[in-house]
Amino acid sequence: MDEKKDYRKRIWNAKQKLQDSEVFISTRYLQLLKSIAKEITDGTFDNITISRKPAAKYMGWCDGTCIEINICNIVTQSFLTKEIKNDSIVGVLGHECGHFNFTNFRLLDKFLDGISEGVWYPRPPSACCESENIRLQQIKEYFDKKDKTALLLIRECSRLIWNLLEDIYIENKMCRKYPGSICRGILQNRSRNGEWLPSLREQINMGYSELSIMFNLIAQYALSGTINNWDGYQGKLSAILEELKPLIERAVCAQNESARFIATNQIILKIWDLLHEMIREIKKNEKKCPTNHKTQEKTDDQSQKANQQTSQKAETGEQNGNDSDTQKDIPDEIQKFLAQVPKFLQNLDSGGKNIGNPTDEEWDGKWNDKNAFPKDVEDSIYPDNDAKYQNEDIKESEATTVKNIEEEFMLLLLKLAEEKVDEQVQQEINRNLQEQMDGIEFDSGHRKVKKVVKRASSIPEAVKMKYFLYECQVKRSMRKLQAYMLPILKKHDSKTDRKLWFGKQLDTKYIANPSGAIFQKKNQKGDQISTAVAVLIDISDSMSGTRIEYAKIAALCLYEFCRSAGIPIAVYGHHTDGYLHKHLSDETVFLHCCTEFHTDVNDRYRILALHPWGANRDGVALIYMGEKLLQRPEKHKILTIISDGIPNANYYKGEKAKKDLKRIREQLMKRGVTFLAAAIGADKKAIQDIYQESYLDISDIEKLPIMLSKQVMKYIRRY
Repeated sequence: MDEKKDYRKRIWNAKQKLQDSEVFISTRYLQLLKSIAKEITDGTFDNITISRKPAAKYMGWCDGTCIEINICNIVTQSFLTKEIKNDSIVGVLGHECGHFNFTNFRLLDKFLDGISEGVWYPRPPSACCESENIRLQQIKEYFDKKDKTALLLIRECSRLIWNLLEDIYIENKMCRKYPGSICRGILQNRSRNGEWLPSLREQINMGYSELSIMFNLIAQYALSGTINNWDGYQGKLSAILEELKPLIERAVCAQNESARFIATNQIILKIWDLLHEMIREIKKNEKKCPTNHKTQEKTDDQSQKANQQTSQKAETGEQNGNDSDTQKDIPDEIQKFLAQVPKFLQNLDSGGKNIGNPTDEEWDGKWNDKNAFPKDVEDSIYPDNDAKYQNEDIKESEATTVKNIEEEFMLLLLKLAEEKVDEQVQQEINRNLQEQMDGIEFDSGHRKVKKVVKRASSIPEAVKMKYFLYECQVKRSMRKLQAYMLPILKKHDSKTDRKLWFGKQLDTKYIANPSGAIFQKKNQKGDQISTAVAVLIDISDSMSGTRIEYAKIAALCLYEFCRSAGIPIAVYGHHTDGYLHKHLSDETVFLHCCTEFHTDVNDRYRILALHPWGANRDGVALIYMGEKLLQRPEKHKILTIISDGIPNANYYKGEKAKKDLKRIREQLMKRGVTFLAAAIGADKKAIQDIYQESYLDISDIEKLPIMLSKQVMKYIRRY
C-alpha cells in the first residue's frame, strides 16, 4: 500500500512539473485535438498538425485539407497555466474548424479578384445620402480606369474587413453550437486580442494614420462590442464608427455568406474619405520618387502577388502579408498601414468546404443610380427582407454536447505524468538491476567479461499487436493445464472456518449443532505458497525459428500461472555480443529482464519481444539468476532453464563449459536452488549430463509449454 501511495504521489508531483512542451507537442495531445476536430466537423475532418513557431504572427490556419495550430502563438503563451493554455488552443481549433464548416473561400477569391479587375462582388455598395453618392462616383472612376494603386488599397482593406466579419460570424456559430470548452476558448482568445489593441488616444499619440486607427476601432468593436476610448475622444473617426456599428452587428450574424461581402463593400464606402486620402498621398509620392513607386508599371504582377499574400504562408511561418518579396512592390504607405492594424486581421485562411453558391447575387457590371438612396442602410445588406440574409436566431436546439474536453485534458495530464514516472521507475529498475549484477562476485572465468542487464522501458506498438496471436495459444495451453493448476490455486485461495463459538455469520449447515458452535468466518486466506520461480531463456542465434517462439509461449504460460497463484516470477533472456574476441574482457554478456518478481503491465510484451542474437555464456546467466533467487524470502526457489545446447562463447565451450555449469549447479543446489532444464535442441545429451535429474527432454517442441509448465507445477505442489 505504501508503494502505491508513493507511486500516486510521484505521479501527482510529475503532473505539477510537466512542461508545456511535454504536453502540447505530445502525441496524446495531438490525438485529443484530432478527436475534437472530428467531433465538431460532423466526423469528416481530423487532419490536424501542431507547430511551434514563436516568431510567427498567426495562431492557426486552415487550407481546406489541413489545420495547423501554432501552440507558441503569443496569445496562447500569454496565459499562465496549462489548463488555460489548453482552452486557448481548443479555441483556435474551434475557430479553424468553424472556417472548415462554414466559410466559402471560393466566394472570397471571386470577391478579391473582382476588386483587382475593377468589379464589385456581389454588387456595388449603395449610397444613402448625397455625400456617399459623391464617394461612390469617386470609387467608380478609379474602378473604370482600373487604377492599380486605388484597387490595391481597396482590395487590402476589403480583405481585412471581410476577414474580421467572417471570423466573428464563424466564431459565433461555433459558440452557439458548442457552448462548452469550444466557446470558452474562442471567447478567451477574442478577449485577449481585444485587450492588446491600443486605446484611441494611444493610437493618436503614436502617430497612427487615420485609416489605421479606423481599422483598430472596427476590430475592437467587432470583438467586444465597445472601443477603448477612456478619455471620451470625439471626432471624425468616432462619428464614422457610429455609422459602421449597425453594418458590423448585422453582418456578423447574417446567414448568407454574400451578406458579409455586401457589408464589406458598404464599409468601404463609409470609410472612403480615409482611403481616398491615402491614395492621393501615394500618387503624390509617386510623382516625387517615380523610381520608388512603380505601381502602374507592375499592375498585373503586383495584383497577383497581393493575392498570393492573402492566401499563402511563407516558409518561415509568417502568414498572409509578411513575405518580403511580396511586399516590396506594395507602396510604403500601404505597408505602414498594414503594420499598424491588428495581426489577427491579416491571418487569412485559404480553404474550407466551399459551401454555398458562388454565383449568388452576381453583379451585372452596371452602375444603377436609381437605387442610390435606399430607405435604410440595412436594406443594402438585406435586400427585399429576404429571410436568408437575416440574423440567425439563437436556438437551444442548435447546441451540441461535445466530450468533456476539460476532463479529457486533465486525464491526459495524468497519463503523461504517469508515463513520465513509469519511465523514471524503469530507469531506476535498470540501475538497480545493473547494481545487483555488479555486486555479484564471479569467479575468474566469468569475472573478466562485461555484463549488462537491460530492461525495455517502452514497447513498440507492433509488439503489442502481435501479442494477441500469442494470447490465443497461451489460453489454449492454460486450459489444458487446468487440472494441474486447480490444486495449487485452491491452496492459495480463501477458506471458511466452521463450527465457531462466536462470530457475526451463522453457519446454516450446523445451525442445529447441540454444542452451540453455529458460526462461520469466511475470507480467511489459505496457506501461502512460499515459492519463487525464475525462467532463464537461451536467446543465442541458434534459438531462431520455432525454438524461440515456443520458448516464449512456455515463458508466457508460466508467467500467467504464477501471477494467478500469487507466485513471484522472473523471466530473463541471455546472450553474448556474438563477436570473436582475442581478449575475454572485450566480450559482453547481455541479460534481458522481461519480468521481475514484481509484475509490470509490460511484462508480457517484453517476453514477446525477445529475439535471438549472438552466442551463449550460460555460466554468467546461471550465477546471476541463482543469486537473485537466493535473495528472495520464499522458502523454495525454482530456476527453470530453456536451452537448445551447451555454451558456445569466447573461450567457453565444449567440456570446459560443461564442467563449469556442473560446478555452478551443484553450488546453487547446496544453497537451496531447484533446477529444471528443458532441452529442445540437438545437444540434449550434453544438457542431460549437466543438469542430470533436472533434465527435461522436449522431443516435440510444440509440447514445450505444456510439459514445462506441468513440471514446474509438480515442483510447486511438493511444497
